[in-house]
Amino acid sequence: MDKNELQKFKIFLDTKGSELAKTSEFLPYYALPYVQNPMEHPSFRRVFTQDWVQEVRQRLVNYLSNASANDSNLVLMQMFQAYSRMEDGGGSGSMEVGEYKNAIAQLEGSNKELMGILNEFNVKYGNLLRNYNILQKSEEIARSNLLDSHSKWINFSKELLTISKDVNDL
Repeated sequence: MDKNELQKFKIFLDTKGSELAKTSEFLPYYALPYVQNPMEHPSFRRVFTQDWVQEVRQRLVNYLSNASANDSNLVLMQMFQAYSRMEDGGGSGSMEVGEYKNAIAQLEGSNKELMGILNEFNVKYGNLLRNYNILQKSEEIARSNLLDSHSKWINFSKELLTISKDVNDL
């Protein structure tokens, strides 16, 4: 195995792969960089076989086929198909590059569309927040006015009672 690739794998495990340490399925692979001859080690021997590579590839194909059942223009599927043709030696090299460029352009277009939606959401959220703050202030003012009017009504009622007692006493 290439030491450079092992170093990259170690870096991956220490950074992006740290979440995988929580799964029992992936945990043994943390020992892979430290095994002297992983191709002969019982735990890793299968990973270095062509059968395993074909099995993983077939699982990926099955997954992408199921995922794209409703969407025949799935960008990831197009990229995988272009990669598969390139691996099999089919087609011209420039055609795959064109397909990749097309797929990347679709992803960028989707990304721009999503960013537009996100910006629109942010604007609407900002407006909603401003309206909410205005409503809160209006509610505080309404409460204050209600308490003031209630207080004035109580004072007015007291004055009426006092006047009515005075009139009764006469």
